[in-house]
Amino acid sequence: VVVVIAYYADLCDVIRACNDDFNTCKSHREQLEYINVNFYMNIDVIEYSSKLEQISFSQHVLKEEELTQLLAILKQIRKAIWKNINFQQKMRLIRR
Repeated sequence: VVVVIAYYADLCDVIRACNDDFNTCKSHREQLEYINVNFYMNIDVIEYSSKLEQISFSQHVLKEEELTQLLAILKQIRKAIWKNINFQQKMRLIRR
């Protein structure tokens, strides 16, 4: 669980380094909607924001396969970010 939370937090930091307007997203749902629009993803926002909220804010434990699936989605997002940012943004990320 901690690995998934840390991975998601780092992913959000990556997006913030590329796009200041990501800071306007105040919830996991808004963040995932932003990712869908700006990085051309098709994530089930309701499902995955719910899972992220469960592991972030409650004592609910996801099954191992759910965590594995969530981590796989987060890795897909990271690839989509890298694919869709410009050279200057990539250099910013490399320096962080």
